[in-house]
Order: sequence, then structure tokens, then C-alpha cells
Amino acid sequence: LGNLLALNADMPTLFRTWRTQVGDIFSLYMGGTHVVVLNGYDLIKEALVTNGDACSDRPTFFVDLATGIPKKGVIFSSGNYWKEQRSVVLSIFRTFRVSTNIFAEKIMDERNSL
Repeated sequence: LGNLLALNADMPTLFRTWRTQVGDIFSLYMGGTHVVVLNGYDLIKEALVTNGDACSDRPTFFVDLATGIPKKGVIFSSGNYWKEQRSVVLSIFRTFRVSTNIFAEKIMDERNSL
């Protein structure tokens, strides 16, 4: 649907237009990367929560390849490796009694600033 030249500074409006034309799910290529766009709370929740394992991987972008940053640790990894890393980090947090409430507050602050 569309092409890279159609993308502009007002992408939200463009995506809303495409949503009315083709529906709540559509895909496009951004450079060489295939991107699937999901619209609507229920659809996004189904994809990320109900079917989270199918949507938990991260794409490889040209910048990743060019910089050579390894996809390791909690920040850059994905899939099963990410799950293992997350489990280790949460275990360490529990051991040292790092409160997850601090993270929840920071996330809420960020959300409210959007």
C-alpha cells in the first residue's frame, strides 16, 4: 500500500486515511523493511497480549547492520533470548528489592507526557 515517497511529516493523518480505505490492518515497506500497521485497541491488544509470542521479535534495520551493535541484553535482544535476559534482570531486581513501582511510576509519567 503506498510507497516510501508517500510518507511525510503528517504520517498519522496518512495512516488514518489508509485505515479508512483498507481497514484496521495493512502493511507497507519502509525501505526494505516490511511493516504491519495495526489500528484499534482491541486489535493491538490481541496482537501484543493474546498472541504476544508471535509479535515479540524485533526487526533488523539498516542502522543495526551498519553500526554492528550486537543484539544482546534486555534492550537490544528479542525472542527467547530476550525472555531469558528479562527473567534474569527481574530476579536480580527481586533479590536487591528494587521496586517495580518506581518503573511503573516512570512509565505513567512518560505516558502522561505524550
